[in-house]
Order: sequence, then structure tokens, then C-alpha cells
Amino acid sequence: MFSMTGFGHARRSLEEAEIVVDVKSVNGRYFDFRARLARELIDLEPELKNEIQKSVARGRVELLVDLTVRGAGQVGLNRELLENYLGAAEKMRAHGIVGELTVSDLTAIPGLVSVGAEWARSETLRAAVKDVVREAIGRMVESRGAEGREIRLELARRIETLDRLAIRIGESGGRVKDHYRDRLDRAVAELAGGISLDESRLAQELLFYVERSDISEELERLRIHLNRFRAYLEESDRGPVGKNLDFLCQELNREVNTILAKACLGDISETAVEAKSEVERIREQVQNVE
Repeated sequence: MFSMTGFGHARRSLEEAEIVVDVKSVNGRYFDFRARLARELIDLEPELKNEIQKSVARGRVELLVDLTVRGAGQVGLNRELLENYLGAAEKMRAHGIVGELTVSDLTAIPGLVSVGAEWARSETLRAAVKDVVREAIGRMVESRGAEGREIRLELARRIETLDRLAIRIGESGGRVKDHYRDRLDRAVAELAGGISLDESRLAQELLFYVERSDISEELERLRIHLNRFRAYLEESDRGPVGKNLDFLCQELNREVNTILAKACLGDISETAVEAKSEVERIREQVQNVE
């Protein structure tokens, strides 16, 4: 099992440059990728996104790649961009706009002059960047896995707690018939004043109230969901299970709410409230599972 929260850091020093990569992931319903790359590496974004998607199925991932090129002597000039700016200036002058472009003006244009531009676009650098990104991703995945193992243990413990609460509710449910029988007997005694009433009619009334309060089907579905939850925990090393667990949390909550609505005994209500709180704690943990 993997958590959706993780962080990875890697750096590499080359003769020509320093590469620093940070990658972090947080909770997200779907895969969401954001990148902040050095200007010279912007066109690598699709490839780097693909590298991350090999290891991450769900969550918001932010990638930061910082590049520092060594040596101030390697200055590059983007001639095509320069010609475009000069052409635009000529057109503005033709429309009566006065003023001249200076060297200072031109060097302030983003991307026109860059240090280390040629080497920064080399395959040697790009291969190194991909390696460092893969290293950072590996460390992020390790941290997601470590937290995921802790979450799996916590979920397993809480599922066992919920199972024990379901057993306790089932044991209390066996007293529902006696509860209604006592209530009917007392009501009849008070209203009839000692007059004998039809036992078959009383039996029908008793059956009606018992059926309204019957929670056996809800308990059975609750146990089925709990067993399926355990199965997903066991399968969690083979792939993402977060969406399946989230769906089961909804089903668990539905059954517990129905039990709570039908509860006619105080101890059933109290135990159902405990179970509802436990389901909510499980759901909160599941929100962080890939």
C-alpha cells in the first residue's frame, strides 16, 4: 500500500552545471501534475511527467528542477527572437512611435541572451536531468511506501475494532423480541384492565415491531464489507486500492446509519454510534491511500 503523501530530493554536480530536483506528492482524487522547470528544460516536461506516472497513479505531484550552469563565458544569443523584436520596433516607428532600442533594453528581454545556452540544450545535460529526476522519484516512492505501510496497519486495527462492534450489536439484537414483548405486555395490562386479549393479535403486533427493528441484513452486509476491506488490504501490494476502499467506507457508513435508525435498545444505539465514529476514522485514513 502506498500513501499519496511523499517527498524526494536529489542533486548532481557536473563539470558544467548543478542539477537539483525536488518532487513531492499530496492527496488528490486523480493524478494531477505540476512542474517548475529551468527555462532550458521546459520542453522536457512531457517526458518527466511520463516518468512520474510510471510510479504514481493518484495524487497531486509537484516537480521542481533547478539548473545552474557554470561559467559566465558561455553566452548564447537567440537570433530569431532578436530579429523578431527588431522587426517589431521597426513597425512601431513606422506608426510614429519614437524611441530606440538599446543593448540594455535587448539584454533585458527574457530568453534573448542566456548563459551556457548551447550546453544547456545538449543531450548530455538532458540525460543527466532525467537520471536525477528518476532518483528523486524513487525516494518519493520510498517515502510513500513507508507511510503506506503504517496506514495499512492502522486500517487493519480499526477494521478489527469495527468487527468487534458489529458482533456486540448482533448479540444485543437478540434481545429485541423480548424487549417488544415486555412493552406490549405492559401496554396491554394498562389499557385492558385485566381483560384477556387475543394472543394471535398480540403475536402479529409483536412480529410487526420486531421486523421493523430487524438489523440482521444490515449486520450481514456489514460483515461482507469488512471482509472485502480486509481482502483489499491484502491485495494492496499489487496495485492502488484507495478508490475501492473509499467506496467500501461509503457502504460501511450506510449500513451503520441504518442500524442506528432501527435501534430500539440503548446499548445498540451506543455501540452503533461507536461504530459510526470508527468508520469515520477509517474514511479519513483512506483519503490518503493511493
